[in-house]
Amino acid sequence: MYAAAKEGWAINCLKTKAREGVADLLDTIETQIPAPNVDVNGEFKMLITQTESNQYFGRSLIGKIESGTLTKDEKMCSVDQDGDHVENGRA
Repeated sequence: MYAAAKEGWAINCLKTKAREGVADLLDTIETQIPAPNVDVNGEFKMLITQTESNQYFGRSLIGKIESGTLTKDEKMCSVDQDGDHVENGRA
């Protein structure tokens, strides 16, 4: 893989490909990195690794989905490590 972040391209062959876009990089990621082992049919669970606060959007929780699926504007709640309710929100 050859890339120039400042120029905005990533390709897998310098001799035969135009230096534009990142399609080759995304294709490589899709074919070479295995999908995570997640139970998509289970209850939604996410391990929070980072929280951020924004005056316009409110609080953001960033983390790894461990099971289930999530859709835009779906209601959710966060709980602490003991399972006690902390706050309500939406995706």
